Amino acid sequence: MTALSNKDMDKLKEKALQLRPKIDNLEYSHGRVAEILGIPKEQLIEIYCEMGFPYYTMDISEVEEDINTCKKFFKKA
Repeated sequence: MTALSNKDMDKLKEKALQLRPKIDNLEYSHGRVAEILGIPKEQLIEIYCEMGFPYYTMDISEVEEDINTCKKFFKKA
């Protein structure tokens, strides 16, 4: 991965920010937006995290619910 100048990084962040609503509306995935921007998905996630957009948006109750579902599933298996 080539290091970007501050100006190029600012442009990249601006484009990423413009595409963020597409992710929020489930029109595009993080991978698709990264592809459009020509960067790895991990870099896009890092950019969004720096902007205050978390990659994982589950709250603790959703995490606990998923854990309980997994426990029930594995008890049946």
